[in-house]
Amino acid sequence: MAADEQGNKKAKEDKQKEILDFAEAWKKMYFETENNLAKAVDEYVAGDSFTAFLEKMGAEYLALYKTNNQNMERFFANSPVPTKKDVARVAELVINIEEKVDNLDMGVSVGLNSLAASIMKLVDFQAVLKDEVISLRQDVQAVQKQLQAIQPTPESVGADKPVRSRSRKAPAADSAIANDHEDAGSNAEETGDKTSRPRARKKT
Repeated sequence: MAADEQGNKKAKEDKQKEILDFAEAWKKMYFETENNLAKAVDEYVAGDSFTAFLEKMGAEYLALYKTNNQNMERFFANSPVPTKKDVARVAELVINIEEKVDNLDMGVSVGLNSLAASIMKLVDFQAVLKDEVISLRQDVQAVQKQLQAIQPTPESVGADKPVRSRSRKAPAADSAIANDHEDAGSNAEETGDKTSRPRARKKT
């Protein structure tokens, strides 16, 4: 049994040595070929063939990109799905609306501020006007009191001036007297006219 175990151990060790030897061989091959591959790649990249290959690949990529964009535009033109251009147009419209709303907001705020200032001025003016009206009313009341104190009462006026009573015949007598005066004036005028006219002398 011990001999069998020792044999198995030796077999395992031999297998491990073989694996390790294979890995070391792979490493050696890699390091040896690395320099050669690096030189070959550098020469290929530095040559004109690589640049020509890149130009061809770029041209093919651009052509494929253009055709793809054209196909996608045709597809989205016939489909309800929005394209980048539509989204960009809507974004521009939204930005314009935002600017207009901001300008409107600024204008409204300025107008409200000016309105508030004018209202405050109006309130102050109303307070001053109220005070002036109150003072004017007081002055008017004081003047009325002074006038009432100066004016005589109706009782004193009645005591000072006697009341004259006229009969109904007085207006008739007055009218008759006036008629007599008018008749006398007209007679005087007639006599004056007669006396003032000189007589014409007769010729001899």
